[in-house]
Amino acid sequence: MRVMLLRFVVCSFLLVGFLCSADAPGQLTREEAANLVKQWLTTGGYPTGSPRFTLDSDIDRTDFPVFYFFSASYEQGQSVPTLGHFAVNQRTADLWDWELCKRLSTPSLRTSQKLLRSKMRLPTREFRESSKAAPCSGPT
Repeated sequence: MRVMLLRFVVCSFLLVGFLCSADAPGQLTREEAANLVKQWLTTGGYPTGSPRFTLDSDIDRTDFPVFYFFSASYEQGQSVPTLGHFAVNQRTADLWDWELCKRLSTPSLRTSQKLLRSKMRLPTREFRESSKAAPCSGPT
């Protein structure tokens, strides 16, 4: 009980979002979002467990505040080609290639997203509304 009260006080008065957001219902953590990106890339044949693989958290964009942004790359000899630029909706766990303005999906990814949404206790109506958001301004 004291721990819950302390967390409430810290979250309410100090406004330290990263201490509160991980346990907040309806909110995906950055780590969970990164795991969705890795899952997508693994399905595509990229060895995300390799030390040559890098997944960087990009700077959050104020024009798309409900998304986490990532860039993936894979070191090959003298070059480090980019594998893609991704965005994950913090409320719905939707994964996007934000450069192509395209939602990404595979059967295994949909299963993981469904589990995350259940964990976040996301109501169906809120999911439908939140999933309309795209991390880009092009056609979806």
